[in-house]
Amino acid sequence: MSPHAHPPLFHNRDYLLLWSGQVILAALVAEGALFPFYAIVPSYFLLAAVAGGSALLGPIYNVVQFSYRLSIIPDELQGRVNSVFRLLAFGFIPVGAALSGLLIEQLGPVQAVVVFEAILVLLAVATAANRQVRNAAPIGRATAS
Repeated sequence: MSPHAHPPLFHNRDYLLLWSGQVILAALVAEGALFPFYAIVPSYFLLAAVAGGSALLGPIYNVVQFSYRLSIIPDELQGRVNSVFRLLAFGFIPVGAALSGLLIEQLGPVQAVVVFEAILVLLAVATAANRQVRNAAPIGRATAS
């Protein structure tokens, strides 16, 4: 294949490296920007678009944080760290679903969205304030200490 078959962007891998912290923060901010639309969209079609956009952000966030975690954790600790992470991440899904149901039942769906949005904003602010996340190297350059 000719070296001219691809634009110059692909000749230098550094252009393709986004900072891991930037991607994580962008995903959280985008989720926070989308979430209020759950309360205000007037049709099922638009609600599906909001849910679709939100569903696209989850895998992007997960791939970046998992790849970064794999690159910075020494091999001999991978099993322990990943098992604890998965226990916490997946263990709280049913707890969150139950609490969400209670909140919706007690406050109503629109007020519950406001509460969830406040939580998302707090998470985004905490993530932006975290120096380790802001300065996280691109995955291709991150190494285990």
